[in-house]
Amino acid sequence: MRRVSWPAAATGLLALGGPRLLVASFNHLYWYFPRTRTHRLVHEGAGKYYGVAFGDRRGRRLLVVSRPDQERNDDLLTIDADSGRLLRTRGLASRDTHQAIRCGERLLVTDSFRGRLLEYALPALELARVHDDFRYEDHLNSVRAWRGRLFVLLHGFGRSWLAEIDAREGDVVHRWDELGTCSHDIVPWGGGLLVNDSNGGALLHLDLATGRTRTVWAEPGRFAKGLTRDGRLAILGLSPPAERERRYTVRCEFVAVDLASERVVWRRPAPLPGLVNAITTPRVLAREWRGAW
Repeated sequence: MRRVSWPAAATGLLALGGPRLLVASFNHLYWYFPRTRTHRLVHEGAGKYYGVAFGDRRGRRLLVVSRPDQERNDDLLTIDADSGRLLRTRGLASRDTHQAIRCGERLLVTDSFRGRLLEYALPALELARVHDDFRYEDHLNSVRAWRGRLFVLLHGFGRSWLAEIDAREGDVVHRWDELGTCSHDIVPWGGGLLVNDSNGGALLHLDLATGRTRTVWAEPGRFAKGLTRDGRLAILGLSPPAERERRYTVRCEFVAVDLASERVVWRRPAPLPGLVNAITTPRVLAREWRGAW
């Protein structure tokens, strides 16, 4: 595994006031700075990288899902954010893990292979609760805790849907269909949730009050995966469709969509090869640390 040392102040200098994107891909964990079109590698060589969370209040340590072997359970890496040094590796009870996000003192992990949502108590990383009302065929791949509510996205290997889980009882209390095909990612915005319709190359918005889903932006023929919000900009990863064995070499790009005008503000090619799995920012990670969504 390769470590990449660089000063903490470099992110501010390279961002020049623009977004600071932390990207987890099939090959790398890296920072990307769209305004200056530069990047800084954080870690590589630990298989596929997925969910990312702050390991401490100031983000000096990162908790990162690593999938080194498709045939066994996955790992959670603790990485020094400045030096790229691997501080600790701990095994997860999940396989084919697509996402891990922090919600205060809990880490929410999607066990996509078994159709489960796992809740770990931090900092000990003790498995505190398992939500197992789903199946392998549902391909539960995304989770979001927001305003005291808990949502999971079911990719479904086709038509996708969203479920709300009662945070106390664990039961599914609501379901929304027509959430695109093979969809990923859940990001709050405007009284509802943004979702990537991955196979449709589209950004969707679900109005939770009315249950209506609309397309905010789309580029048919492309694959959308990885989504975050920076103010009024939704930033998503976009790539040509690729078979699994080609996802290590596929060239992706980042697209920023203004959520007010629903127009593309900028788009940039990803600096490194490999399918983008997750995109986040320090501001989002800090919110998740506080459980403040």
